[in-house]
Formats: sequence, C-alpha cells, structure tokens
Amino acid sequence: MARRLRIYAQPRTRDHDALQNEKLEDILGSTKSYSARRINRLANTSGEPLWQRETYDHIVRDINQLKTLRRYISENPKKAKLGEGEFTFHRMDWMDDWTS
Repeated sequence: MARRLRIYAQPRTRDHDALQNEKLEDILGSTKSYSARRINRLANTSGEPLWQRETYDHIVRDINQLKTLRRYISENPKKAKLGEGEFTFHRMDWMDDWTS
C-alpha cells in the first residue's frame, strides 16, 4: 500500500496572521521542498525523490467539510483492512473543539 500523509494546516505568518493571498500550490510546494530536504538529510538519502507529483490538495472552506474529511481519514485504515501497527494515526484532540 502506498504511504500517505494527510495534514490539516492553517498557514500563518510569524505574527500569526492568516495568509490570505498565498496560493495553496505555493504553500505546499514550499512545505514539500523543505520536508524532503530535511527527511533526506536525516535518512542519508540526499537527492532521493520523496513526494509523488500528483497530490490531492484541497482547501477546507467550512466546519462541515472539516468534519467530513476528518471522518474519512480516520476510517481509511479500517477500509484498507490494515491491522494494528500497519498505520500511524495521530488524532489532534484540540481540533475537537472546532468540530463538536
């Protein structure tokens, strides 16, 4: 099974202001570039491709979309019939305040 990473993020400046005019593809490109260099450095695999070219990048526009995506992601391991230890899932409990 392909390895997947799913991230919820609200990009902000160093002053904690939301980034209003940045393109999602630019934010993700920067994030992927930084993380690939860091991961390859830690794994001693410099220059190895890390991210697939095709991605599903999506802007969550309201709380209902966020709830739907969180449920979808949390149910993925079960749908893929993965057993304990075959996946890592980190639930961000602080998000429960937003979605309850």
